[in-house]
Amino acid sequence: ALLRNSYTHPRVHINAYWKENGDPERANAVFEDAVAEMRDASAPPNVMGTVMYNLACARASQDRLDEALTLLEEAFALRPDYKAGATSDADLEPLHDDPRFQAAVKT
Repeated sequence: ALLRNSYTHPRVHINAYWKENGDPERANAVFEDAVAEMRDASAPPNVMGTVMYNLACARASQDRLDEALTLLEEAFALRPDYKAGATSDADLEPLHDDPRFQAAVKT
């Protein structure tokens, strides 16, 4: 539980707080740090998939689309259940028409 919702859920709110208060760089850093910390902790696949998905959303908002797609592919390998929601996720909208995104959510 400590590495699951107790870790990831508050970071979603912290990210939203910084975005809403005009600091997108700090908002994105929350997810960058989460991925680094979970890698260091050898987090289980379900947690690692979650933090990678969140960072992919951040990368899409930064117009770093190739990085976002790579992160999504890694996240989907760990959390295939995220594929269905990704197609309607507004944070990933810049990717929705990309053939690589389409392939990732279908496989």
